[in-house]
Amino acid sequence: MTIKEALDTIGLPVEKLNYSGVAETYITFFEYQEISESSSDDEIEVLGHYVQVDLWTKTDFTIYKKQIKSAMKLADFVFTNGQELFEEDTKVYHYATRFVASEDYDEN
Repeated sequence: MTIKEALDTIGLPVEKLNYSGVAETYITFFEYQEISESSSDDEIEVLGHYVQVDLWTKTDFTIYKKQIKSAMKLADFVFTNGQELFEEDTKVYHYATRFVASEDYDEN
């Protein structure tokens, strides 16, 4: 299951990087780091994918916190940290969460 497919189960609009719709509550996500987690003989064996999921809303977002974590678990991502923010300039609540998933790397 892809990240978008997993987050779509929450029932909010979901877009990678940028949302340009009209909904007041939506989710964006992006991969902020892709890194070799394990290697030998100068070859990558395990690749780590570090992803940030952002919830944007003008209302209370606490009902979505567990849903985001559960959805990302469906996509085989592990929660690492989250931060509650308020964007003063737009008056939007912002819940930023970070996750990691590892995969066996195969160049082919």
